Amino acid sequence: MARFGEQVVQGLINPSFAKGLFEAGTAIGSAPRRAREEEERKRKEKDLLGGLMQIQHAAQAGQFDPSFADMAAKELQSLGMPVENIMSALSNAQTIQQQTMKARQETDKQKRITEYFNSFDPMYGQQYAAGVTPSEILKSIREETEAEGRIRIGETLNIPAELAAKMTSNQLAKRLDAMKEKGGAQEWASWVQSNPNITDENRSGAIEAAYAAFGKDAPAKVANLELKQLQRKEKDAKRNLKPVLVTLSSASVFSVSGMDSTSKIQTKNLAFNDDGTFTEATKKWLEAHAVHAFQPATGESWNLKDPKIINDLAGNTSNTTPTVGELMSGRRS
Repeated sequence: MARFGEQVVQGLINPSFAKGLFEAGTAIGSAPRRAREEEERKRKEKDLLGGLMQIQHAAQAGQFDPSFADMAAKELQSLGMPVENIMSALSNAQTIQQQTMKARQETDKQKRITEYFNSFDPMYGQQYAAGVTPSEILKSIREETEAEGRIRIGETLNIPAELAAKMTSNQLAKRLDAMKEKGGAQEWASWVQSNPNITDENRSGAIEAAYAAFGKDAPAKVANLELKQLQRKEKDAKRNLKPVLVTLSSASVFSVSGMDSTSKIQTKNLAFNDDGTFTEATKKWLEAHAVHAFQPATGESWNLKDPKIINDLAGNTSNTTPTVGELMSGRRS
């Protein structure tokens, strides 16, 4: 106690000693304040980092819309971030979102192309994965479906499959047009009036009457009439009708330059079950008139050679043969 007293007295006598004691006391008193300030600074840094990460995650998820950007800007401003820094962060987020969405769209395009080719035959999907160009694969598919169409028409004309597959479209068309008969149009109208529905039992009669009236266009006429009848039935049954890319078996043969013909691949509204699969009536129609069908939105497919289901994305609803660009974009330009 005596020594402490001496120091106090010395401080009163020596001003510099007193100043040192004052500064020490001030430092001790301000320590809690500095600790609080440091804690507040770290909290703001953490909140700022969290806000920036939230913006980045939203951009990567494709959810960085104007309302989100406005909310994020206000939050960052409340945390003390300068306006120019906020604008830079929002601009970077917009760039990230554009890049992410572009990459995602490209992935979806590749998947759509693969699934479309798989729906014809897994062999084509494998070719695409191996680097064969889409245009080369589409050419192979076109040649194959045309050959199948020739063979099926050959059956109508009693031409052996091997010979029919080698005949040209013009050769087959001439033979079919030779089946037209005088009064064929009246015969067809009479048949339609007497048969309100085309079925498995009377379809051959419908085709025979149609050939007498329309020649080479008969398969398409019968297919369209039967489809209209089917659509009415399915609507009455509350079935879902969706656009489907259909490759018609016979009409596709005549899709050549200079001929009055329809497209190889057409969009037809066909019926689906609640679980997204083709109805039995739809399958029967496809078996009678098509070699291939593909529903772009669901990936549901049908193949005359090997019926199957492809359960992924697809992307074309055109009413003509899809181009490579349309397959990749999922829509017509």
